[in-house]
Amino acid sequence: MQKSCRSKPFFLLQNASCGFFCYFFVHFLQLKTGLVSEKSPSRFCQIPQKLQNFPAGNSKTWQVFIGQTHPSNAKILPFKTVFPVAECNCNGYSSRCVFDAKLYEQTGHGGYCLDCAANRDGPNCERCRPNYYMREDGYCVPCKCDQTGSVYQQCNSEGKCRCQPGVTGDKCDKCGENYYDFSKSGCKSCECSQEGSAFNSPNCHPESGVCVCKDNVEGKQCMECKPGFFNLDLDNEFGCTPCFCYGHSSQCRSAMGYSKYALESSFSKGQEKWRAEDQFFRIVPIKYEAISQSKRI
Repeated sequence: MQKSCRSKPFFLLQNASCGFFCYFFVHFLQLKTGLVSEKSPSRFCQIPQKLQNFPAGNSKTWQVFIGQTHPSNAKILPFKTVFPVAECNCNGYSSRCVFDAKLYEQTGHGGYCLDCAANRDGPNCERCRPNYYMREDGYCVPCKCDQTGSVYQQCNSEGKCRCQPGVTGDKCDKCGENYYDFSKSGCKSCECSQEGSAFNSPNCHPESGVCVCKDNVEGKQCMECKPGFFNLDLDNEFGCTPCFCYGHSSQCRSAMGYSKYALESSFSKGQEKWRAEDQFFRIVPIKYEAISQSKRI
């Protein structure tokens, strides 16, 4: 009984000297040793995802086709060239490639390069391999992201890695300013007091977390005045003011209910009840400058 004509996609290896053959793809060897396969024109060849070890440099002799067969007479009807073997297009970084059916469906060409040199990767060796980046000169170099401080080992196009919280540096290899305790979870915030920190810039030791304090301030977070000082103040260069107990004590603290208040005057109406005193609390004569609206001693 004559079977009805059916067709299925298959890959066909065409050789100009021996005609058409349908092959089940057992495996391919180099051209000089021939092809190991099973010839079966009455059956249908399935499309594999990848065909390994194509003979390179023979595009005029060997090509891969998609076609169909008639079960009764095994007539081959090729209708589209899929992959000329020699056209690997590896940008000079490889001479080996395989046919990738999925890649062909997506791009219209199925050549996927193998063993890309110079730390390259991709179907055409067009990009750097994972955890590498391409410099301006076209070379692929390692990212070298710190395994402790980075989120992952891949860097951006400038070679900078993505850091854990509180971590800094192009390679994520140290704690940022005002952070300490370098670990896989990142760095901890020092939480230094701005009022008590040197130059009003919170900063601490990257390992201990001890903050750098103003001269008259102490404590891990620079939140306390040293003995003999009081009134921690952002505007105070030394942080705290010395106690003035007239020799009766060296210890003091800020009294409750008091606060600092700035008194200002534009002297638009004369002296406005201002007066000047010297260090001995003696009144010093002052003169009002009407033009500049200021006082001069």
